[in-house]
Amino acid sequence: MQTKKTALILAAIIFLLDIGTAGTLLAATVTLNVPNDFSTIQAALDNAESLASANTGTTYSVLVEPGTYPGGIVLRSGISIAGRETARTIISGGGTGTAVIANGLTGLVTFSNFTILTATTGIQVTGNSTLKIMNNVFTVGLSGTAVQIQGSPNVSVTNNTFYQNGTAVTRDSNSILIINNIFSQNTANISQSSSLSQSGIDFNCFNPPPSATEPIGTNSIPNALVANPDPLFVDPTSATKDFHLQQGSPCIDAGTNINGPDSFNGSISDMGAYGGPGSDTIPFPVSIQSASAASASSIALTWTPNNSYLVTNTVTPGEYNIYYSLNASGAPYQTKSSIASTVTSTIISGLTSTTMAPTAPVLSPPSPANESLLLSWSSASGATGYNVHYGIASTSENTIDAGNVTSFVLTGLTNGQPYKVAVSAVAQSTYFIAVTAVDNTGQASTPGVDHESIYSQEASVPLGPVLESGLSNEVSDFPEAIAPYPDLPNKGCFIATAAYGFYSAPQVQVLREFRDRYLMTSRFGRSFVRWYYRYGPTGAAFLDAHPWLKPSVRAALMPAVLGALFLTRTSLLIQLTVLLSAGLLCGCLRYRKRLVHSGGMR
Repeated sequence: MQTKKTALILAAIIFLLDIGTAGTLLAATVTLNVPNDFSTIQAALDNAESLASANTGTTYSVLVEPGTYPGGIVLRSGISIAGRETARTIISGGGTGTAVIANGLTGLVTFSNFTILTATTGIQVTGNSTLKIMNNVFTVGLSGTAVQIQGSPNVSVTNNTFYQNGTAVTRDSNSILIINNIFSQNTANISQSSSLSQSGIDFNCFNPPPSATEPIGTNSIPNALVANPDPLFVDPTSATKDFHLQQGSPCIDAGTNINGPDSFNGSISDMGAYGGPGSDTIPFPVSIQSASAASASSIALTWTPNNSYLVTNTVTPGEYNIYYSLNASGAPYQTKSSIASTVTSTIISGLTSTTMAPTAPVLSPPSPANESLLLSWSSASGATGYNVHYGIASTSENTIDAGNVTSFVLTGLTNGQPYKVAVSAVAQSTYFIAVTAVDNTGQASTPGVDHESIYSQEASVPLGPVLESGLSNEVSDFPEAIAPYPDLPNKGCFIATAAYGFYSAPQVQVLREFRDRYLMTSRFGRSFVRWYYRYGPTGAAFLDAHPWLKPSVRAALMPAVLGALFLTRTSLLIQLTVLLSAGLLCGCLRYRKRLVHSGGMR
């Protein structure tokens, strides 16, 4: 909706400028983005077509960011569409069906910079469509057809890579151009009727060569030079599907400038998806393999190579950029250094650590669970992690590194056993590191925009001494057994919970507090609790299976609830006063009874 409003405002401005210049039309170009402007490719195409028809003089196109998108996409007349990065902008047919449909397209439409996977048909072109299919990778599967063109003579298929397709291209007209493509490991490369000639099929690389019944073109470079040329793809078989060319590929500088000068090589184009003026100029990203402290002030870093000849070139190498920050994750990074692309490891030296000891966190009362305690605490300023200290006699008995979190499940405990728990915060300098690949053809500016890959995954490396705060406040609690049937919560106080229906009932909580404050502080009380934990679940299960008994059990529990409420929710003074008053009352009643029996009172 916002995009539509913006486009309408732009159209109004164009109209006013047109009036002010005595009818001179000001052309404009608007690009709709997926998924920033529209969540699906189809929605962006449909909106672009609608806006174009309402705003004469404005050209609309669709740019698709890296990601995997479902097939069944229908192209629209006059609306070109491109992926941001060929290798990482994927349209999947899901194994069946047609990934992209072009039917009756009017006005020149360009479809470029995508990878088409797993489909019965990659692109189906019909209805006298005008279409340029360029700089794409097609690997739909050995039972599928990558590009099927019928009744549409105004189509060109240039600078694409066809890998492991059943049939790469079918055509029914000599005017359909098939130029500067790489055909590799397809069952059939080009399929056409015997009445057609080799016309329009030029400067393609076939690996292996076409069969006797297939057209190969009038100038099938580099097959004229190399009998069975291996294109030397970087990594076609793995999940990355990187079809950039390695150094030494016979497809380098072997094409023609049918689409205009090549941004890499001037008037001579590379073959395949990464050749020609429309080629994606963003290198494939690398991955960090290892990052670790080499000393108190240096980090050893290694990463996977980018084996495209535009990056890893022994004659004119590109480079790798190393980005890193101290105690700050993510871009923008504080420091950048460049490394020659002939190496894939370095030592980042001269690093410092400026961490101060963090403040102690505040530990909240824990929640009991079966053989565990659920802990949570406040975050401490400057902390990069937390330690949990616990024990039966003191918190110094055991220490666990909880990581950089503010909640933790303390497990491996004994039900009914009280534990003392405290938490401390720790701080250590941490460097966050990412790597990019830069090609040798242009000036890198921003990662993932032009001539520089996106950032690798980020690595974090602790460096320098670990500083620890004092302990938090100490808390004490103990875990409780699990009720052995579904209807009761995973807590204790089994019979009371069954009687009142839910664990958070105030009567249940009063009894639990009485248990903690009184029963667990004496040997007899702890023995009773252990006995109850052993037999209570059985009684609770019986009660839950016979709900008609619950009112009687609630009535029987009422004196215990009232007693627990009195002992846990009143002050010691009130308790002593009530107990003294009750003692005096009992004494008076006994004295009166003795008088009655002795005849001294009528």
